[in-house]
Amino acid sequence: MGQLGVALLTVLVVLAFGGRRPAANSILANVLMGFAYLQVMGGVLVSAVGQRSVRELAARRTSDAASLEPPSHAGGVPQADRKVALHQALLTGVMFATPIWFLAFAWLTGQTPATLAGLALALALGYGMGLLQLRPLSRAIARPATAPVRPAAATRAGG
Repeated sequence: MGQLGVALLTVLVVLAFGGRRPAANSILANVLMGFAYLQVMGGVLVSAVGQRSVRELAARRTSDAASLEPPSHAGGVPQADRKVALHQALLTGVMFATPIWFLAFAWLTGQTPATLAGLALALALGYGMGLLQLRPLSRAIARPATAPVRPAAATRAGG
């Protein structure tokens, strides 16, 4: 939502100082549409790779907790896992929200309503994909690590 606000503010400033000059250009419209949808597809790829890495970290944390070795962190979610998940959420959020800039530029340059609708669809798809990627990401990071189970005999024998 931050990019949406900044883009809207930018459009208002440009509109106040330069005005809007409606001059639809089919080449510019095609380029804007192409890059907007490429940005959404790039966000999907980055999201998939990031979710896989977060799941691998969560699986590693679970296997560390199930072993007899002491865990590498003191309970809960380790800071490194949390950082990876937050970086992943931020990067994909930015990538999925980028079509707003293409939409703002298309509106300022006076592109056709069909182009504006196509760019708005790319933005809606980006926000939808962003919402879909948050659930598995938050599940992977919020899964608590369990404490390692030690046999009772090993703890009594000085282990």
